[in-house]
Amino acid sequence: MADEWAGWTAGVKGAATQWVAGTGIRPGRVLDPVTQAERYDPDGIHVRRRVPELRDVGDPAVDEPWKPTGTDRAALDHTG
Repeated sequence: MADEWAGWTAGVKGAATQWVAGTGIRPGRVLDPVTQAERYDPDGIHVRRRVPELRDVGDPAVDEPWKPTGTDRAALDHTG
C-alpha cells in the first residue's frame, strides 16, 4: 500500500488510514455504547433483535442490563 501512495509518511498517512477505518487512537472521541444506544436506538429494537436475553426487558434496562430494577430483575435472572 505504501508504494501506491505518493509521498508516503507512515506517521501521518498510517494514522489517517486508522482514523478512516475507525480503528486506532482518537483522542477526544470516546464512543460509549450506552449513550449510542440511547441516542440511536431509543426503543431498544436493535438490541432486542440481536440479544434474545433482553427481549422481554423494559426500555430503561435494555440499555443497561447490569442495573435492572423491579420486574426487569426477574426477567434477567438466569441463575435457575
